[in-house]
Amino acid sequence: MQAGTVLDGRYRLIEPIGAGGFGQVWQAHDPKVDRLVVVKVLTGDGSADSSRQAARFAREAAVAGGLSHPHIVTVHDFGSAMYDGRLHAYLVMELIRGKPLSVC
Repeated sequence: MQAGTVLDGRYRLIEPIGAGGFGQVWQAHDPKVDRLVVVKVLTGDGSADSSRQAARFAREAAVAGGLSHPHIVTVHDFGSAMYDGRLHAYLVMELIRGKPLSVC
């Protein structure tokens, strides 16, 4: 993924916030409601292990989407989109400004 990519015809990726073995996290713009959001994108390679990761990612989205608490990030959307010839699952959450927990 790269800055400027429009994911699923809706979320325009602005800048990477973080990355790990599971995927990438981007600040993005949702023009439908004109707000900045965070998009977590699963970056699998299509292997059987990637399929298991996608299932785990879907469970994470379902569980997080069912929670409502002032100290838990709000999940706005979940889906999958084609990018670079592969299907990528994504999770859209509220953008919370502040310092990363790794520096606290």
